[in-house]
Amino acid sequence: MKSHAIFCPNARRGAETLYYFEKKIDLSDPREAVVRVMADARYKLWVNGTFVAAGPCKGTRDIRYYDELNLTPYLTRGENTLSVTLLGLSSSNSMDYGHPHLLSVIRDDRAYFFMEGTVQDGDQTVDIATDRTWLAAEETHDTFSTQFFVGMNEHITRGFGKTLAWENAEEMPLPVLVEGEEVPFGEILASYAAPRPIPMMFYREREFFCLDGYYDAGELTTGYVRMRATGEGKITLTYGECFVKGDADHFEKGDRTDTTGFLLGHDDTFEIDGELVFESFWFRTFRYVRAVCEGDVRIETLSYIETGYPLTTEDDYDYGDKRRNALWDISLRTLRRCMQETYVDCPYYEQLQYCMDTYSQILYTYMISPDTRLARRALRDFGSTWRPGFLTEARAPSSKRQYIPGFSLFYIYMVNMYEARTEDDEEVRQYLPVIDGILDWFSHNKNGAGLIKTSNMWDFVDWADDWRAEEGAPVTRPEEGIAVYSLMYAYALQKAARLMRVFGRGATAEEYLIRSDEMLDAVRAACFDPATGLYYDSERRERVSQHTQIWAVLTGLSEGETAKTLLKTSLTLSAKGGYAYAYLWFRALEKAGCYDLGDEMMEQFYGLLDLHCSTVPEMPYPYTRSECHAWGAVALYEFTTMTLGVKLRDDSPRLLKVEPYPQGQRHAQGSVFTKWGRVHVAWEVVDDTFVLRLETPDAVAAEVTVPAGYAHYAVILNGKQVPPYAVK
Repeated sequence: MKSHAIFCPNARRGAETLYYFEKKIDLSDPREAVVRVMADARYKLWVNGTFVAAGPCKGTRDIRYYDELNLTPYLTRGENTLSVTLLGLSSSNSMDYGHPHLLSVIRDDRAYFFMEGTVQDGDQTVDIATDRTWLAAEETHDTFSTQFFVGMNEHITRGFGKTLAWENAEEMPLPVLVEGEEVPFGEILASYAAPRPIPMMFYREREFFCLDGYYDAGELTTGYVRMRATGEGKITLTYGECFVKGDADHFEKGDRTDTTGFLLGHDDTFEIDGELVFESFWFRTFRYVRAVCEGDVRIETLSYIETGYPLTTEDDYDYGDKRRNALWDISLRTLRRCMQETYVDCPYYEQLQYCMDTYSQILYTYMISPDTRLARRALRDFGSTWRPGFLTEARAPSSKRQYIPGFSLFYIYMVNMYEARTEDDEEVRQYLPVIDGILDWFSHNKNGAGLIKTSNMWDFVDWADDWRAEEGAPVTRPEEGIAVYSLMYAYALQKAARLMRVFGRGATAEEYLIRSDEMLDAVRAACFDPATGLYYDSERRERVSQHTQIWAVLTGLSEGETAKTLLKTSLTLSAKGGYAYAYLWFRALEKAGCYDLGDEMMEQFYGLLDLHCSTVPEMPYPYTRSECHAWGAVALYEFTTMTLGVKLRDDSPRLLKVEPYPQGQRHAQGSVFTKWGRVHVAWEVVDDTFVLRLETPDAVAAEVTVPAGYAHYAVILNGKQVPPYAVK
């Protein structure tokens, strides 16, 4: 990039505030106009008063992204105004132990904006570039606050946006090297810049409707809130995911729509003298908004611009009854809200991409959409945090490093499934050293019993009720073995072995399988209790959880009837898997041949419908915090993989496997996306005949297994009936 970045002359390095930039351009016949845009930390762009985009795409510590924008639809003949609001944030390197704003936004605290491009004006090409001809000003009436990792809340005092002191912008050399440009002497003094790896977010204008004095969006959503207010006084907007009983410190959740409860949320406050026109800089997450007016003020209009990742899905589905379809709907909405510029654990609180969450979110996305771009970006985000001799970070991108050892193992599962889903071996190959390094770290962190031992980091597994005092860690004593981590490590070795074979590293694959067997032997010797048939959580044999049993089955440590008995017994344990472990629980049940034991867990999800949840919460408890956590959107996987029967496996040959599992339903239909393309399944039970209609991509072989118990069946594949000998 050859143009200059610009900044406000009075910019205070590291100040958390808003800066404004403006440029007027006269055009006689504007045609195609394309620009590249970067900023530190975040920008929002308008052309002639119309909102265009927010960005740039979140980068990492080593790679920043620029946005390429088409301004053509927004330009007119005559004078055109480009308007930019820039958010300045404190440096990623100067944060104390507190919770900074927008932890997922990597920044350098220099608050610059950059634009470079051209517009075809009739027969002439006109440059659009940031330089000293742009005007700049600082906002002095807006301050920010963060609570519990909430992205950002704003506090507006009188004069917001009205008393700006405009000056000519200052220039600075852009401290970013664009990928592909020459690197003199190989010295890099700044970050790389690359085109954003994902599409721009979508933006849709939305209106509220009123409910008992509240502004109601109708469902939990994410959007930029817009308000116009007049008068003199104060307005407080509270953004809430739901209503609760109790107060902000001690609450329980029941009917999320019960307006007799308390709206739990965080506030924007506005002191107004005259007229205020406001649009939140960062998106808010809400289902309801409460407005409290003090003094002689009134809200003239309140609306929002919905935003999120532009996920495309098929709407032609029916999973057998209204309840199942409703659960599908709230699960899909949950996933959508947790897909922003990265996958996020939840859109309301942290808004961070955590590896364990992302693993399941990616799997759900695979089933319902052909779009793997956000998954590919997640692989890069986490892979770039690895350093030799250690682990990948638990969340990325993040201004603060965090390590949860088990999450690095989920990264290996993630890479393996990405390769199986996409066969994008060019992308995956670069992560093999990361996988080797993670596995080596675990191999050197065993105790005397041969188990993976507790670390000096956060050994989180799940928010099981029994472990809440230990922040989700089942084992906490120094040097004590963690059976769950030991089994997760063995499972990661098995998945890594598959990858190594794909890339021709057969000797390494064999080594990993030997190490996996050794770890399974260690868990069996140290943790198995013959009296109960269960595996304890450590060699001390004091605690036992469902989680350890799940991994015992997934790794193959427990198989056949023994595995069924083990999983059935685990239903009586007090430390059971929550929504975070739902996907793994169902996979263990499927592998053990006792999938019906999952009915209890699935009923918990159906219970959310009775509570009028519009998304799946973080945990199945009345005191759960987040109302939107996509690791619980498991219906997206179960209904496609089990109900429709399209199997997504990493160990299958190049063969499409279809094995519907009706579970008492009389019909179902829907689409599933595979590495070969879209597969449509429609089945129904007519009298005692099971009729399956299957549409698959060309040149894909299908292995169909009809459910047991039907006297007759018919399978129609791409319009032609399949002969009986071709169906199991």
